[in-house]
Amino acid sequence: MSRVFVVEQPPGARPYDLTDAERFGIIVKVSQPEDGGFYGREAIARISASMASFTERDYLIAGIGHPLSVAWASAIAARKSGGRLKLLYWNRKKSCYIPVCGDIFEGVS
Repeated sequence: MSRVFVVEQPPGARPYDLTDAERFGIIVKVSQPEDGGFYGREAIARISASMASFTERDYLIAGIGHPLSVAWASAIAARKSGGRLKLLYWNRKKSCYIPVCGDIFEGVS
């Protein structure tokens, strides 16, 4: 079964309803630095450890979490999936997550 990886929100942030994302797979939280250190080796190591089992069958939610943490998570996901990414983004008009698949070496579909 596919999984949906989502970068954790910082403490005190408004929680997101991920119910619709569950139709794409099991939700997996991706840890981000607790102290605001969103750059550097520690951040990359922490996010990478959270995504150790990520495969090309899995999804990553775009737009939740600190932008730098989402960028690191996207890069890690691309590396682990041979450049093939399956992202989910929230469509406000339809009130649901929309999948966007792409290969960083070939383009978006």
